Amino acid sequence: MKTGIYIPGLGESLRQESVIKYATRLMNEMNFNAPDPALRFFTKVENIEYQKGCRSTKVTIHSGTPENAKPEYVMYDFQYSNLLTENFTNSNVLKKSWLVFLTVINVLPTTLVRVFVPGEMRNYNLRLRIQSLYAFCIFLLISVFGLSLIPACVSMLTEAAKLQKGNSFAHLLDIPTWLTRVSAVIISASTFVFTLAPNYRTLMTALATEFVCANYYLRIGEKRQKITGALDCLIEYIAETDADSEIHLHTYSFGTIVGMDILFPYGSTVSRRIQQKVKLLVTIGCPFEFLSNYYTQYFKDRDETMTQVLQKWYNIYSNSDSMSSNFRHGNTKGPAEYTFLNNKNLLPANIYYELANVSRFSWVDYVTLYSLKAHQLYWDTDASGASCLLSLYNKMAIDEFIPAYLEEEQPAPVI
Repeated sequence: MKTGIYIPGLGESLRQESVIKYATRLMNEMNFNAPDPALRFFTKVENIEYQKGCRSTKVTIHSGTPENAKPEYVMYDFQYSNLLTENFTNSNVLKKSWLVFLTVINVLPTTLVRVFVPGEMRNYNLRLRIQSLYAFCIFLLISVFGLSLIPACVSMLTEAAKLQKGNSFAHLLDIPTWLTRVSAVIISASTFVFTLAPNYRTLMTALATEFVCANYYLRIGEKRQKITGALDCLIEYIAETDADSEIHLHTYSFGTIVGMDILFPYGSTVSRRIQQKVKLLVTIGCPFEFLSNYYTQYFKDRDETMTQVLQKWYNIYSNSDSMSSNFRHGNTKGPAEYTFLNNKNLLPANIYYELANVSRFSWVDYVTLYSLKAHQLYWDTDASGASCLLSLYNKMAIDEFIPAYLEEEQPAPVI
């Protein structure tokens, strides 16, 4: 059975994205492109445990009716976010703000230099490099805002202590007038933000945690062994439960990095089971060029065994997305011109997907970080909406990675 593993990006749970939605979008394309309108597809969902403490959602796409169903394609999800962030999940807001501050301070100099001196990826657009710097500055402001709550809390507590009659230590709690005023502004601003956006704290702390953990993963490999080991276990589970399985990795955003790490490991070799089973890699919004500019050594010296084994690599990209890579020498659409291993045996097959005319960005688009927002526009939040999976399905059907249900060619009439 052709089987896909969906490896999502970070923060997907905040957008209520899941393998169920991904499989539904793929099922819809099978429905819309079947030559016989009477042929219907539906999904069946179940939860499995592939190792102790690790669970996955399994979605099977069937054709026919529930009474006479035929399985066509299976999707599993691989949720690694909890593994990546487990050391930071229980940290308080102040600690997270401090970690974000340190991370941004560490990354900001390189980001600033890259605006004027491109790294090895010289084709990485100047406009996108400037927006990256702008985004990091916003993270810096967010972390400073979080840290500023410390003096605000101190000021509030000291004022409360002074109001207590007979407090013999009140004279020791005098603080500058300017700090009291600043603290009042910070507390008022925080109250205003939390009133208008009750989920702001949850959203920002989740993003901050994932930002810090992703940086540690990329810089020092923290949690990489645990994450790739868990993915190995899921692949082994699929191989054991379906001896005829052919595995496809469907990866998005940071999930593309996880997929590359297990297929092309650094400092080790790929497992035999992966060599036997994994035949297709799909990368959507792959941040290869972005990371190569700021983590220059990350993709070097990788094991190349899978370049001889993988049958295909589809890369879905958008030129308006500052995070995606087109593997071309320029921000233009077209076939890939290089690969991260410089191995022509595995050149990605580019699939261009765009929602906006990238040549007509205004200053408002720069200020509102449209190039970063575009990273989330490969599909609508509603699974019934249009998505990049139409182009992916067509490619997979032509290359026989998924049932195509193409109409049989009719014999030529005899004259």
